Amino acid sequence: MGLLRTVDNAIKSWGKSIFSSYERLNDGTHAYHFEREDFLSYLGIGNPYYTPCENLKSYYFECFFLADCIDIYVDTCNRVRIMEVDSKGNEVVGSEYVSFLNEPNGLQNISEFISEMVINTLTTGMSIQYGNFFKNGNLKSGAQLFNVDFNRLSLPRVKNPYLLTNKAIGELVVKEKLEGVEERLLSLYELAYFYDRVPKHGFAEKGFNSKNFFNPTSRIFPLISNLHTLIAAQETMAYLSTSPVNSVLTKEKSDHAPTADDQKADAETKLSGRGKYGAGRGKIGDIIVTNLPYKKLDLTRDNKKLQNVEMQINSKDNIRTRFSIPKDYFGDSTYENKQTSEARFTLGPAKTITDNFLNTLTNKSPEYFKRKGTRLIGSYDHVEAVIETTKKEKNDGLKSRVEAISGCLDAFEKYKLVFPGISYDQFLIKNQLTDFFKQN
Repeated sequence: MGLLRTVDNAIKSWGKSIFSSYERLNDGTHAYHFEREDFLSYLGIGNPYYTPCENLKSYYFECFFLADCIDIYVDTCNRVRIMEVDSKGNEVVGSEYVSFLNEPNGLQNISEFISEMVINTLTTGMSIQYGNFFKNGNLKSGAQLFNVDFNRLSLPRVKNPYLLTNKAIGELVVKEKLEGVEERLLSLYELAYFYDRVPKHGFAEKGFNSKNFFNPTSRIFPLISNLHTLIAAQETMAYLSTSPVNSVLTKEKSDHAPTADDQKADAETKLSGRGKYGAGRGKIGDIIVTNLPYKKLDLTRDNKKLQNVEMQINSKDNIRTRFSIPKDYFGDSTYENKQTSEARFTLGPAKTITDNFLNTLTNKSPEYFKRKGTRLIGSYDHVEAVIETTKKEKNDGLKSRVEAISGCLDAFEKYKLVFPGISYDQFLIKNQLTDFFKQN
């Protein structure tokens, strides 16, 4: 009975919210209905103030600051110099594979391909590629390589991972949804993939979930409320800047009649509109018109009290931290600090993505690379920030070494005053300085 009563109440509340945002009660007062996103929300399912996007990649297109952070990765990763090298690290001149990657398919060049790969990796948490040459592991004539969007794939269930062999894993079937009802069946060995963080591997709050074994863990998961804060803040500012009404005139209420419904609705609608800008989603206005008498209502907003900027700053800091973006990329910073931060970011978070991508491609083409004893690597040594920072670190290291040697020689001269017969080598050994001053 309890469940039936819950469903019955939910249906009634849902119906009321559709046809009336507020109603007048018998005593002349007003009752408000807080609309939720859908019927399920009345059963206690969902969130009362935002609904997360199922496709996390959507946030890249909707949230400007998230796009800024991801675009920093995109721009940095696009500066990578891809090389095929032998076992000694020497570049293979005229590499067939590197030449192929310059135009991986008929629709994209390498820059467009890497951009899409990075965006997929940072939003969905997983980078997936399909190559028509992965089946035999050898680069062939007419080879093509495509990025595959995780949200289009139905990945196989894994009930007991301990029973799977490498061969069995490769033969697991993956479904790719295309337009309409069209689907494409692929075996897992036809895909190259790596995770930005870790796969879920059956993680569930209780027990084991076989459906999510291959699903990624996206950086966006813990940031969803921050992203919606920024999106709502943008829309709030747009609303405030395009709402010209700054006062409402109405008849003064007598002691015998409350504010009329049409006057009340008009005032509240002009105050802040209906829907997302109210105190609760679907409620009329964030200011409620009471039965108190008034002739003129001042609608001038105090934007400082909204704390719009403060909420945005907090959300931006959370997003920037989650994506390991140095503070020097945003706001004021000295040229040297920004250059150092750029070099560290390039050789850290950004290089990790391109290294994972190139290692995955190397492993998916064993016939090509094992036969030649080569592999793919990505270098950023040509990037100006990396060059300058490396040069500065070398100069600082050389300066420190010279100062240390000079100080050691001064100490040796003073040491000989106490122990005249000691040699320089004995001095180093006795004072445990040989690790710092190894002799050639």
